[in-house]
Amino acid sequence: MPKYYFDLISDNDHLLDVEGTECVDDDAAHAKAKIDLRCMVGEILKSGEVVDIVGVRLHSEDKRDIGSVDVEAAISPYFAQAFFAVRKKDW
Repeated sequence: MPKYYFDLISDNDHLLDVEGTECVDDDAAHAKAKIDLRCMVGEILKSGEVVDIVGVRLHSEDKRDIGSVDVEAAISPYFAQAFFAVRKKDW
């Protein structure tokens, strides 16, 4: 199975995924990125931390750009409002 890399993108940084994750294909990688981003946003909201995550950029092990998933696309509009409200509160 091919390996995909999910790099975290924030307002000020780009955190590279050095381990990667095996997925069946590009669509499965996109789905995995959405699920992982949803979980991450949930943990951020529970913790009350201010984190400037914007989304995830995907690429394959052969460095092919697969696209990206942003926070708003990964979570419901209700949680997106809460997430962005927490971020703006401390700016």
